[in-house]
Amino acid sequence: MDRQTLRDWAHRFNAEGPAGLTDRPRSGRDYRLNEAQMAELAEIVETSPDPAVDAAVRWRRIDLKRVIEERFGVVDSERAISALLAGPARLPSHQRPAPAPGTGRARDRGIQKNCPRTLAAPIGHLPKGKPLGVWFLDGEA
Repeated sequence: MDRQTLRDWAHRFNAEGPAGLTDRPRSGRDYRLNEAQMAELAEIVETSPDPAVDAAVRWRRIDLKRVIEERFGVVDSERAISALLAGPARLPSHQRPAPAPGTGRARDRGIQKNCPRTLAAPIGHLPKGKPLGVWFLDGEA
């Protein structure tokens, strides 16, 4: 943290109390979408994309960028899309669904748990303390 930033925060806290530490509006250009377009975009984000029409199973920034260009004629960067999702409009964002049992992290925990037993046979003859490199393949072998 920069000393000047800390000094500014201390002065703001002393002058306004805890409320002085909240984010303040920043200068810069406004969003390129008007309120009606933002409301329509919020509806689009809340509904899942149609794979046949939108070529996506969940909304990503690049997908929303394409939809905004097609529907509203506004060209923005992916970073600007992130600002739309997290900005004052607070467009809803959905978390990725949890992986099914036996996949993802649940599978990885099983691999970690069984790894010493699995490696005991192929490396049992090596001297103790010898460095060993282990390579894993991504996906199913």
